[in-house]
Amino acid sequence: MLLACNACKRRKKKCDFEFPSCLKCKERGAICEYYDEGVGGTVSRVYLKDLNDRIAVLKDEIKRLKTPPEKIKRNPNDSHDWYQIASNGCFIEYPNGEFHHFGPTSAVSIINLTSRLLHINCNLDTLTFQEHYLPRLKVQFDYNMISNDHSKLLIENYLYKVYPIYPILPRSFFDPDLLIRNYAPEKKLFILLILLVSSAHLQRSHSHFVTIKAMIQPKVVELLKAKVSDIDHSTLVALLYYAVYETLDPECGQSLWKTLSLACEIAEKLQLTNLTNLKQTHTIVGQQISKFNLLRVLMDLDISNSLSLGRPPLINLVVEHPDLFENDPELKPLIDLKNKCDMFRICYSIGSDCPIKRVHSFMTVQNSKSPSLWIICFPLIFHSCSECESINISFNVYSAAKTIISGQSQNFGSQLPLKFAVDITDILYSSLSLITLAELNMSDDAIKEEVVSHIETSKQLLTFFSLWWPSCFPLKQFLWSAADKILI
Repeated sequence: MLLACNACKRRKKKCDFEFPSCLKCKERGAICEYYDEGVGGTVSRVYLKDLNDRIAVLKDEIKRLKTPPEKIKRNPNDSHDWYQIASNGCFIEYPNGEFHHFGPTSAVSIINLTSRLLHINCNLDTLTFQEHYLPRLKVQFDYNMISNDHSKLLIENYLYKVYPIYPILPRSFFDPDLLIRNYAPEKKLFILLILLVSSAHLQRSHSHFVTIKAMIQPKVVELLKAKVSDIDHSTLVALLYYAVYETLDPECGQSLWKTLSLACEIAEKLQLTNLTNLKQTHTIVGQQISKFNLLRVLMDLDISNSLSLGRPPLINLVVEHPDLFENDPELKPLIDLKNKCDMFRICYSIGSDCPIKRVHSFMTVQNSKSPSLWIICFPLIFHSCSECESINISFNVYSAAKTIISGQSQNFGSQLPLKFAVDITDILYSSLSLITLAELNMSDDAIKEEVVSHIETSKQLLTFFSLWWPSCFPLKQFLWSAADKILI
């Protein structure tokens, strides 16, 4: 076997950085000894070249997405431009100069699309869920201010029976005359996590719980930082409870993504994301929580929050033998959540084949009419090519948007909002999908009448949400403007 050419031997590096292998070595049929040599002998030069190529592509994408709206003409026959706008998402530049990308399933992305389609002046900087309206109180933590000695109820009974339903305690648990002293650190952490989630919920109707929440949260963070060094199931449960708090409390900041990232990493290390292993070793975590429930809540939080930002979910569920789980009622929720991950990747993965054809094949195999899957496909209504001329997904997207709005309206009467950013994104995304479809099919009076009815429902829902979370007021205002356009 021939070794590397003399040039490679002398230079101790690849002959041509721009190519995956040394051309001289390749010509003489030799194996280049320095093919994978990198910086300090640790980083592959091929990897660095690939990284540079990806950076160049991202720079081009940023430049293209920052193109002023007036350069994009409203031409119903020019589906390519609209498809690129809808499927690529958009970037927002924050005051500190950082760029944040909001993908195709985010509220910001569909507002960007709708504002261009309907010629609405819109400042996207006000629509990024970043504003904080509740006061930031720094109060010294005092156990005397928190709750009763209900260790058995909270730890052994409450978690077991209520989890993974969101743990909202009644006001009676926050009696300032009662104490929760002298618990082991792990018990104390879980009690405080439940109280933190509950106080974040109760602050909406009772303002003095803002102070209680502000006292509990720093102590929880302190205990949680000490806990995360342990890679075990109880750490994962603690992170999930804190993620529930961050999802419930829109004013908690931007750390939810980091919390879920860490939780997903721990779940993979514990092999919870392999359904085959999970089925074979079905145990109860800490004699309290089923591993299936643990994984279901993690997937639900990760997928719902990721899609609301237009990002691919972090969780990677491994199903080695899908046929073994088809008729398992316990695993069906996990498979349904996995399908949402798969649908996002099918719709927006880079490839030369038709995305609508990929979606059609996937939904045919799944035999599913789930609205949560079809709404992910909304940007594809602008796609057209010779491969998908006979496939029309607009009706499925239209039906999905109506179903989601109706479902949110039904939940409105039975429960208070919990995942604010996710619920608001679902409502707004579905509403603007209907408005866009109505704009493209305005000649159909029946469609217009149905759209107007569902938009009125969405207006009522967002009005209610804006009372609880003033940050969503600009989103409500944009929906008003878009709805007025289709009524003209």
